[in-house]
Amino acid sequence: CYPDYFEKNAVIVRLSNPTQRTVKYEVAKNIVPVNSLDERIKFDGKIAPYDILTLRVPTTEDLSDIVNK
Repeated sequence: CYPDYFEKNAVIVRLSNPTQRTVKYEVAKNIVPVNSLDERIKFDGKIAPYDILTLRVPTTEDLSDIVNK
């Protein structure tokens, strides 16, 4: 988890699937699936084996001071 570099009120969270099985995951309405460039992506509700899902999670605090240090 780390502060989002483009949104001052968000953090980036990465969920890893280290298994050989596909894992189902439901994303909450206020959370945005993104790629490594922080661009919104479509997510089908499944994390493939050995894959990672990156999420932009909104916060209630302005984190820009952390990113700009």
